[in-house]
Parts: sequence; C-alpha cells; structure tokens
Amino acid sequence: MSNISFILAQAATFGAAVSEQARGPDLLGAALDYARAGVPVFPCVPLGKAPLTHQGFKDASTSPAQIHRWWQWQPEANIALVTGAARSRIDILDIDVHPGGDGFAALEQVEQAGLIDSWQRIVRSPSGGLHVVFPSNPSPEQRSWAVPTAHVDFLANGSYVLSPPSRVRTRDGSVRSYEVVATGARPAPVAGWRLESVLRPARTVQLEATAGPQRSGPGPRWDAERLADWMAGRPEGNRNRSLFWAACRLAETGTVSTQQWETLAQGAVRAGLQELEAVRTIQSAQRSARLVAPVASGGVGAGEQRIAL
Repeated sequence: MSNISFILAQAATFGAAVSEQARGPDLLGAALDYARAGVPVFPCVPLGKAPLTHQGFKDASTSPAQIHRWWQWQPEANIALVTGAARSRIDILDIDVHPGGDGFAALEQVEQAGLIDSWQRIVRSPSGGLHVVFPSNPSPEQRSWAVPTAHVDFLANGSYVLSPPSRVRTRDGSVRSYEVVATGARPAPVAGWRLESVLRPARTVQLEATAGPQRSGPGPRWDAERLADWMAGRPEGNRNRSLFWAACRLAETGTVSTQQWETLAQGAVRAGLQELEAVRTIQSAQRSARLVAPVASGGVGAGEQRIAL
C-alpha cells in the first residue's frame, strides 16, 4: 500500500476528531493563523467558494486588522488562501472528484514516480477529493495548470483554494468541511512541471513555427507572453474567438517560433480550453494569417478589434 493510500485508510478515525472541531469552526482564528504563517487570505461566501471581495484573490491580505474587519463583517465567511510563490508560500496538487470521474489514478501515478513525497499536509475536500499541499518554490516561480482528463489541477501563481475549517454545501445538499488528514515529515517544494509532464497526455497534433512579413506601421506590437497572459483571463463563452484573434495578432509579428505558439496555447489552457481545442484554433488562425495580406498602414485594419491588454 502506498504512503498516501495508507493515510487515506486511516483518515476515517482522524477525520472524526477533526469533524468534532469543525462543528463550531473558529474561522477568524484560523484566518489569522494562516496570515501569521505568511499565507494571504480573503473571505468567500458562507458555505460556498465565491469571493466576497470585489477583486477576489487580488484582495488577499496578511494584515490582522484587515482580516478582523472581514470576519467581523461576515463571521461565517469561508477562508480562501492564495497559492504560488509570487504572493504566498504554498503550491497545491488538487485531486478532484466529479460525477464523471476522479483524480486518484493520477495521484497514484505521480506518487509511484516518486514526485510528491515531500508534501507538507493533505487536506480532504468536501467532495472527497484531496489537496496535497507543498511549500512554494520561489525559484523558479510556478504557474497553475490543469489536466481535465486526469481530474487534476496544480494551483500555484494566480490561484486560490478554500482551506480548513471552511465548509461548503455539496451536490447532495449536505454541509461538509475541509479537513486536514495528515501532516508531512519533511516538506519541500514540488516540481509542478514534472507532475504535468507525467499527467498530460502526449499531443498528436503539434504547433509549428511560422514565417511571414512583419506588420508595418505604428500599431501595437504583440508578443507571445503578453497575449498568453491576456488570453488566460478570458471568460467562458468568448475564449475560442479571443484565441483566434490573439493568434492572428501574433502571426502579424512576422516569424513566430514553436515555443511562442506553445506559450499562447498554454494561456488558452489556463483560461479553460482543452489543449487540443486550443491548438486547432491557433492552426486555423495561422492558415487565416497566410491568406490575408498584412495591413500596410498603421492603426486598426479591417475586421480587427481594439482590445486593451
């Protein structure tokens, strides 16, 4: 039996003791404890995951005065923790449980590969999934990613997670808590890119470098990183159209390397698109860019959008 499997087998007894405490959770006290440990917090709706502040995780704070104000305003607010070394001290491997499947096979896969032995603590989520917590790695800082087919997310820079003793209402209407089920002996940072390389299926369709005339005129100059960051924030319902636009703008810069196209594709994946879907949309934009003559004059060409990045 693997280390984490053994822990889960013992979790029922341990979880009962934690649940006893969670019946009357000291949410303010827990929020202050996280802040003292250097992890910024912010409030979410009672029994839910939506932020109560206008800017969500961007409002997160370690200020005791601010935390007191939030929980005096909403004493039953859930506690959200910011992840990633840019602002916090934790990265999290999130093992999801959905009606369509769960991430436990993926967890077993990365554990057998010896990639997650350095976990700091393990939290059981109300759905029955797990948050495997690691100290964040400040050099290099790690990005968040998701592998939907494996039911796994990696929460690093730009993400947040609910934490004990927060409670949520589940699909069956019951109220359940986030519970710490184990604490690690030798915590150390985890290499998120290694986990992703093991869990993400090999792609059969590849992006290739493209060459073309550079757009002339005084209009904006796009780069892959900037477009990818903008793309990562696109809302559901507008992501494919936004990706097509971004790929066309990148193509207009002239010669674009495979790595630059991959950077844009990963921005789309961060927004929630499936990787293959993102690749096909970019390839469609590449074909379109080859057929459309470059705009000779500055400003916005026919059919082009003005979008502030």
